[in-house]
Amino acid sequence: MREAGIGEKLAQTILDALRSDSAQLAPDGVLDTEDQPDGSEREHEPNNSAD
Repeated sequence: MREAGIGEKLAQTILDALRSDSAQLAPDGVLDTEDQPDGSEREHEPNNSAD
């Protein structure tokens, strides 16, 4: 069995953090993602592109 690469370790660390902090991050049980239920995307920060 080979040793996990840095990407795999990072991914596992992120998943563990999300699991342990899920009550704080998403009290309603829904993670905040960019894709909204209606298919639109929420802008987290202003951008300079002409939409």
